[in-house]
Order: sequence, then C-alpha cells, then structure tokens
Amino acid sequence: MAEPNKKRANKGKWITDSNCDSAIWIYNQRLQLSTPNCTKREFENYLQKLGNNIKKHRNKGIIVAGDLNSKARIWGSPREDERGHILLEWIAEHSMVTHNKGTDPTFIRRGSQSHLDITMSNYQIAPQIDDWKVSDEENHSFHQNIYYRITILEADKTEPKEWKWHINKTNIPHFITNLRTEFRKLQRIDESTGMNAINIAAENTFPKKKRGTKRTPRKTTRANRRTDTPEVEEEELRNEYRLKRAQLRNEIMAAKEKCWRETREEVDRDIWGLGYKILRIAKELFPEHGEQTWERVELNDQDIPKFTEEEIEKAANKIINKKSPGPDQLPPEIVKAVVIHGYIKKVLKEKETYERNIEKEERRRNEM
Repeated sequence: MAEPNKKRANKGKWITDSNCDSAIWIYNQRLQLSTPNCTKREFENYLQKLGNNIKKHRNKGIIVAGDLNSKARIWGSPREDERGHILLEWIAEHSMVTHNKGTDPTFIRRGSQSHLDITMSNYQIAPQIDDWKVSDEENHSFHQNIYYRITILEADKTEPKEWKWHINKTNIPHFITNLRTEFRKLQRIDESTGMNAINIAAENTFPKKKRGTKRTPRKTTRANRRTDTPEVEEEELRNEYRLKRAQLRNEIMAAKEKCWRETREEVDRDIWGLGYKILRIAKELFPEHGEQTWERVELNDQDIPKFTEEEIEKAANKIINKKSPGPDQLPPEIVKAVVIHGYIKKVLKEKETYERNIEKEERRRNEM
C-alpha cells in the first residue's frame, strides 16, 4: 500500500519502510522476510532459519519464491556467484526443486538484465507446479511478473486400515484356491473387479491382526528428534561450526596448492612423470564433444510400450517379504502369489480383449 495511514501502519500486522511511504499487511505472522541486499552472513542466517521452518513442516507442500539476489546457471543466469553457490548447497541440503525455466531475465534495469527471482518447492508439491514463465507485460517495476500454475490434487480420503492380514506361507495355497473361486464368479475381469476378487480371497484366507503395537515407541522417537535447542546454545554451535568449516576449507586449499606445486616441479624434472599421466587420464575421462542439441519429443499413448508379463513377474520376484504394503494395502506375499500364479496375466489379457472389441465396434460404427 502506498502512503498508508501512519497511525494504523505502525500498529498490528504492518511492515513499513523507514519513511512509512509504503506498507505491507502481513496475514501470517510466521512469514519470514529478508532484504536481497543483506550481507553474506545475514543471508546464511536467513537460509538457516528458513531451513528450520521447512524441516518442521516437511510433510506439507512448501513453495519458496522471491528475489534472492543469487546467480546460478540452474535458474538461467549465465554465471554463478558466491551467493548462488551458497543457495545451491542449501537447495540440495533441503531437497528443494527449482522451477525457473528458460533464459528470460526476471530483473531488468537500465539495460542490465539478471535472473534474481527464483521459484522453488519441496518434493511434496513440485509435481503439481508447471507452466512457469516470465511475462513481458509492463508492471512499473524492475522485476518482471512471474506466472506458474499449481494443480490442486483431490485429497485422498481413504483412511489406513486399523488392522492387517497375518500372512503365513502355509496359507498361500489356500489363498490361491479362494482366488481361483472368486475369479470364476466374475462376468468381466478388469483392474477393479480383479482387485476386489483379491481382497475377498484374502479376507477368506488370512486372519486379521490389529495394528498399533509400535506406535508408542515411534511417537517417543519423534518427540526426542524434535527436542528444541535453546537459541543461545544453537547460535554458539552454529558459530563453532562456521569456524571449523573455515579451518577445514583453508587446510584443504593449502593441501591442494602443495600437491599442485609439487606436480609442477616434477614436470620440470620429468615430462613423462605424474603430470603426463594426469593429462592422459583427464583426456580419457573428459573427451571433447561437439555441442549437443536436445529436442523435446511429444509421445502418444500408443507410442509408449506396455509392461510385458515377464517384466511384471521379474518386478514381483524382487519384492521383499514382510514389508509394509503400498497404497493398495496388499502385503508383498499376496502380490507375489497373484503374479506368480498368472492372475495378472488374466487381467491384462481380458483388458486387451476388451479394448480390442471397443476399437472394432468404433470402426464398425464409422463405416456405417
């Protein structure tokens, strides 16, 4: 807001500039703001606090966007600076994904162009973000407008079962017998009816075992992991870490310079010595290639090969027994039994036959 009421702006959830000529109303009091012109130390502290907040909410979708005044090739800048290197390490540490695409500058001022505005997110929400682009529309600011689309996924309302099947190898043959009976009852076999038959056969075969025996130890472990460290102690540990890191970096640089100096001196004494061997190895490891151009190829569903029966059976045999089930809540033992005894083949063949019949029917209608 430009030229706000100064009495109101100096109270409550407002952040103003030094002259109170402009103000921002902050809805979320936990929102963290940082000026892009801060020092390297302030920038590292800001990223540290931001990272701590991300860890606290790591199970939620998180988007970090703004002018971070950092340059790196990964978000379009032609070169990388020190702040960009720091930010890249932070992104890797917290498993964030950058969404900047292309080389269009996000900051334009008096002929100079930069890529300072960065959009990133964690893996929970990254697949839902696409169509990131820089707009060239006028907005009376040095920063260009940035647009991207967030696809809101429908929440999974299926609640986890409060029980699980007690799987015993001796019950597998009985399960296959029940599964065979259920499949014979089906008038049409597809993914839905097949899964329903598998669940019914499992219900009639395996006894149920209540969940929850390990929840108390897990809660205790997580609570211990979240123990808050006093702020003063945390700052002391952070300072000690910075000091040790700087010492280690200096020792590594000194060791590198010493080794490089010894290698240069050896080249003067023996041109076929270690220097020559390093050069040969480097040429073999890093051969020169011409410039490569990658093209994006659009594929239709028909161009994508389907899984073969052998691939499915091979994948099923790799599943380890007595592991947690996936979203379908089927234990590994049941999945392996269903695949090995050929019931997946039946579903796939029935599906192919059904799709083939639909295509024939559509062709027949078009000919008419």
